[in-house]
Amino acid sequence: MEGILNILSSEGIELSDEVKSKITKSLATEYKTIAEYSKLRKKLEDANTMLSDSNTRLESKSSLEKDLEKLRGEHSNLCKLYEESKNNAYKLDVLKTGVNEKFVDFVTSDILKNKADDQDFAELLSSYIENNPQYLSNNFMSVSTSPQSNNPSDATTSSDMINKLIRGG
Repeated sequence: MEGILNILSSEGIELSDEVKSKITKSLATEYKTIAEYSKLRKKLEDANTMLSDSNTRLESKSSLEKDLEKLRGEHSNLCKLYEESKNNAYKLDVLKTGVNEKFVDFVTSDILKNKADDQDFAELLSSYIENNPQYLSNNFMSVSTSPQSNNPSDATTSSDMINKLIRGG
């Protein structure tokens, strides 16, 4: 504050002691107000910075949540594909055993509905085929030219044998 009074006196402006004290008092009050204003402005800028940082974190969190939901959806799709591929592998095993193509889905689902987690599918399949040979595509009847029965009622004509062969019975 003395600097302002020195500037005024160097310019040739002389002030009375009463005016000097009023100016000093007024400048001191203004200086105090300017300092308080600067502190408040600094606090406001800090608060704005913190608010901006928290908004950035919230946006980042929101983005992470969206990414997480996307990954959950992809995981669900992959689980479905995995289960489907497992079922297709079981169907291929069933088809390899000679089951008619028409019955592959039925035989596979029938085995899987009774399968426990610790049971082997191949073992269940072989026992199922033993118990249900009607699902095999190579289920042919053997025909003999000479009857092997002594009972005349068992003897059939060649027409009856061919009909049984055609009907699969």
